[in-house]
Amino acid sequence: MSDYNKIKIGIINLKINNIYSIYQACKNIGYNTKIVSPRENKYTYDVLILPGDGAFMTAMRFIRYNGIDQKIYEFLQNKNKRLMGI
Repeated sequence: MSDYNKIKIGIINLKINNIYSIYQACKNIGYNTKIVSPRENKYTYDVLILPGDGAFMTAMRFIRYNGIDQKIYEFLQNKNKRLMGI
């Protein structure tokens, strides 16, 4: 059993992008991976992935409207947490 399955990956679902290829890649490597709903109150992952799709303004409106920006800010207050933007 690898150490990868101990790392919790959260992929933020902005409802405007194809996140399933990212999800499948993380799962295939062995990470404990979950697609994160905008309604989730607090991010308890080791790594957050913020996928892109080329529609920056649409994504930012969704992020702000759903309070995801504040959740990401709180998540990053822990220096051991990581955010990866694609």
